[in-house]
Amino acid sequence: MTGMLLFKDGNFLQVLEGEESVVMKLYDTISHDPRHYGVSIIDQGNLEARQFGEWSMGFRNLDDEAVKSLTGFNQFMNKPLTLEAFGGDQSGCHDLLNLFRDGM
Repeated sequence: MTGMLLFKDGNFLQVLEGEESVVMKLYDTISHDPRHYGVSIIDQGNLEARQFGEWSMGFRNLDDEAVKSLTGFNQFMNKPLTLEAFGGDQSGCHDLLNLFRDGM
C-alpha cells in the first residue's frame, strides 16, 4: 500500500493506494476507530499508475516551518483540511497532495 498523510490544525488528509479490497479494509478500520471522526471519502477510483508509488505512506505536518517555503504552499495555508473547506472540489485536494509529492 502507498499513499500520503497530511496534518494541519488537528485534521488529516490521507491518500490510500493499493488493491481495492485492502484499501477499503483499512478505510473501514480508520472510519470505525473511535479516535477518528468526520471521516469522509473525497475521491476514489481506479488509476493506471499509483500517484504516490515512491512514497511508503509519507507524512507531513502542514504546520511545520520547513514546508512553508514550498512554492505554491501559501495558497493552502488558510484552508483547513476538512471536506467543507474543499467544497467537494477534488482538484484542490489533488493539487495540495501533489504539491507535497513533487516538492518533498
